[in-house]
Amino acid sequence: MAGSPDTGPADPTFTRAILHLARSLQLTAIAEGIETEEQAAMLRALGRPMAQGYLFARPAPAAAITAYLDRDRGAAERRWLDHVPAALTLQA
Repeated sequence: MAGSPDTGPADPTFTRAILHLARSLQLTAIAEGIETEEQAAMLRALGRPMAQGYLFARPAPAAAITAYLDRDRGAAERRWLDHVPAALTLQA
């Protein structure tokens, strides 16, 4: 994702162009490096692509993720769905 938490929100021009390119090629765009609510809000405003980054979760070994989901599956799914585009939640 263009920009950084230290410099504030990025100009959405480049991000908008990448999302448009992905849509025109019928690809799913996954924004990387989302660390702030401001970045997530900008992405939602640009068409709500899928995203990953420290805002949602820190990197972890597969076993830790499986244990986390098994222990607290309902809460984890609710947190995930808060950030999933509405179009994707309709497919579930």
